Parts: sequence; C-alpha cells; structure tokens
Amino acid sequence: MIDRQIFSKLCSAIDAYESAMIDMQGALTALPALSPDSGGQGEAEIAVYLLSRLMAWGFRDFTVI
Repeated sequence: MIDRQIFSKLCSAIDAYESAMIDMQGALTALPALSPDSGGQGEAEIAVYLLSRLMAWGFRDFTVI
C-alpha cells in the first residue's frame, strides 16, 4: 500500500511539469519525422531536440547511438 503523503508529493511534483511537457509535446509534433524512404531525414531532428532538452535539464551522462 502506498503512503498517501508520499503519493501526494509525487503527484504535485508531476503536476509542476505539466506546462513544460505540453510545450515539449508541441515542439516534438512540429518537427518532421519522415522516413528517408519517403524523402525525409528520419528522426534526426527530433533526436537533436531531445538531446538539447536533456542537456538543458542537467543530464550529462548518456550515449548517443
């Protein structure tokens, strides 16, 4: 059984990111993601965007493949 106080704190923390997540979703859906077979560049632009967001949030230890 979950502690109600911990659950409430967790919900509040998640809620605090609502606006940022809505903004990110808008930015992600605005980026083209067409397969190279269809004349696009694939997911490269989305990957670059996500990498920049992660770095802006302080993430430093990841591997780009």
